[in-house]
Amino acid sequence: MKKIIFIFIISLFISPINIFAQDKPEESSGSPDNSSASPDSKSYIPFKDRIFVGGSFALSFGNVTYIGVSPIVGYHFTPKLSGGVGISYYYWKDNIYHYENSIYGGLLFSRYIVYKGLFLEADFEANNNYAYFNDADN
Repeated sequence: MKKIIFIFIISLFISPINIFAQDKPEESSGSPDNSSASPDSKSYIPFKDRIFVGGSFALSFGNVTYIGVSPIVGYHFTPKLSGGVGISYYYWKDNIYHYENSIYGGLLFSRYIVYKGLFLEADFEANNNYAYFNDADN
């Protein structure tokens, strides 16, 4: 059983994985000017299609345990500019130094697409941090 789990974990690291959130490629309407878009025109994008979700998830176990979850929800303001909000939670436990820490908070972000697949991102994240120390000598 341990051999199967080991092979599965190794295959995750060496396999290329591309994950795209609920983001659809842009469709060209043939009109160079989308500023006069109305709900009846082909270049109009409904509100529900401008929303996207994503985030990150991390796990690490051993002498140091780390768990991280950070979901986000965003909105496409323009085809190149988007922004949104999210929450985050991180748990850290070190069995060698007897240290345990829990961090949680919220975040704001904005993204600007520079070129296909390349974007600039600015984040602001505010976190609460509670640290617990266990004295190994007592």
